[in-house]
Amino acid sequence: MKKIAILLNILGCFLIVYFLLIYNLSYLSLALTYFACSNLLFIFINNSQIKYTSIIYNLYGLLRLFIIPLLMSIKNDNVIDNLPFGWEYFNTGVSLICIEYFIGTLFLIFLSRYVKPKDRHGDFQLMGSKIVYIPFIIIIIIISILFPEVRQTMSFLILKTDGTGRIVEDTPALITLIRFFIQLALLLIFVIVSYNSYRKYRVNPSVSYILLPALTALLNISVIIGERRSIQLYLAFSVLIVSTKLFVKHSKQINILIIISVVTIILFMTLYKELYIFKYGSYSEALNNTSVKDIKLVDQLQSYFYGPHNVGSIIVYLKFYSASFSIFINEVFRNFFLINFLVDDSGLLTSQKFNYLVYGNKQLTGHLISSASYGYVYFGKVLFPIVIIFNILVTITFEQLIKKTKSIEVIFISAYLFARCAQNIFGSPIPIINFTTMTVGVYGTIIAIAFVVKKLTEGVRLND
Repeated sequence: MKKIAILLNILGCFLIVYFLLIYNLSYLSLALTYFACSNLLFIFINNSQIKYTSIIYNLYGLLRLFIIPLLMSIKNDNVIDNLPFGWEYFNTGVSLICIEYFIGTLFLIFLSRYVKPKDRHGDFQLMGSKIVYIPFIIIIIIISILFPEVRQTMSFLILKTDGTGRIVEDTPALITLIRFFIQLALLLIFVIVSYNSYRKYRVNPSVSYILLPALTALLNISVIIGERRSIQLYLAFSVLIVSTKLFVKHSKQINILIIISVVTIILFMTLYKELYIFKYGSYSEALNNTSVKDIKLVDQLQSYFYGPHNVGSIIVYLKFYSASFSIFINEVFRNFFLINFLVDDSGLLTSQKFNYLVYGNKQLTGHLISSASYGYVYFGKVLFPIVIIFNILVTITFEQLIKKTKSIEVIFISAYLFARCAQNIFGSPIPIINFTTMTVGVYGTIIAIAFVVKKLTEGVRLND
């Protein structure tokens, strides 16, 4: 079935290449050709241990080298409207995307030969002690009540709107840390409830034992902190993985419930952002005054999934800013949790400088930088695929942890980090470094303390 699907993809690619050539869009046809060739190579990847990474990598390839070029040709729209430069380097962007994807595919084939398959089933445990987890959860609930700044950035099921504007994401470090702890507290509630239900479920696999885990899973994805849609996706993926491993016979029911819920939540979050619902007093008022036709599909796909215009525009960046290995090292350490306190952070990051070019003094965020673009800036025309290789390695590392550990906490956090890295697999490595080191640093500290306490209490019981 896998080989048939790949061959059908390849056939479809070559048919579209034919039509693109007829309409004289030869560089877009190059993208389709590379995707077809890379898909052919995917036949040689037959290792369940890197299955998740391979699937997501291939889906990104389908989107970036197949769907986006196809939509561009249909709508005759190659340019991102709010990116005022870089269209003259469109063909360079196509070339970088194609070469990067092909080299990444070869690297996945290489890894599939050396990563040993091992997927743990059954006998899952809590790594840490509830003596630490439960007081931590209670303390965080109290703190969240005491800090109105935190509550203002929290919503349930749908992003709240009062017409005063968007939720402020640039928050003080203390508020950011508290938000991190709130997410950890919700995670631990799900983990503890799931573990207690799992112990009973192993003896008697009844549907009644999945009700509480399902409710706490819904709680995790329904509490929205900030307005980033991706966080809800990471959480949904994590609870899906844990539920599938713990409640094998009834995982399908839980997963359907989670998928329907997260799709609904993401839909409303997308409407909130793309239709500027935050400018209105309610969702109904916003929908009456706007239209989904206002969303420019090709522009959105190019911006969020690193289309040719997005990638090629980095050439213009190099005309205004210098790039050196020392700047790269500084960016890495500035985003490495704990080490960042020791590093000079007075200058702008690459992504901030890029958006400064786009928007001037108005804002320093907005457009994303791809792995190919970032690699091109700091490693040049030959070595730019180093970034995609790094991203693949980090993503596969977390996939390995998901499949090889028996700790429910580690499975959940590894799935959470895997989802983040996989979503950013074709993006700049800096957000991955920032997110993973902070998550491991903050979450890991609490879990490590709980682990030590568990070992100490177990030792006391043995001595008694």
